[in-house]
Amino acid sequence: MSIIVKIQYFTEDELKCPCCGLCNYDSFFLKKLDVFREMIKSRLQVTSGCRCAPHNLMVSGAVNSCHIGEGKTSSAVDVFPMDLTLPETFVKACESNFFNEVIYYKEKRFIHLGFDEKKLRPYFEVK
Repeated sequence: MSIIVKIQYFTEDELKCPCCGLCNYDSFFLKKLDVFREMIKSRLQVTSGCRCAPHNLMVSGAVNSCHIGEGKTSSAVDVFPMDLTLPETFVKACESNFFNEVIYYKEKRFIHLGFDEKKLRPYFEVK
């Protein structure tokens, strides 16, 4: 499935599953991601986007990962900021209220941005 919402800062190529090309995203999530990118004035390199279940397993993703786009829409990306530091981007993502999952992986050098409808409270963490 392809992206059907118009976004300015991200392409289907960078958001799709690298093994099968799956790109089944929640439109509202993509709009928030695009507005976040505009707001912070920093390019965001997508290090992981939509995933099929086998790819999610291969990268040791969570069983119920918001990256998975099979049987539901994906609502997560992992990004590396090109014009801000990782800590600055983490703080801005937490303050934006666009995402209820913001995880800064210090050693792996990326930030997970996600929205999980099942979460009752925001989950912000530095790992």
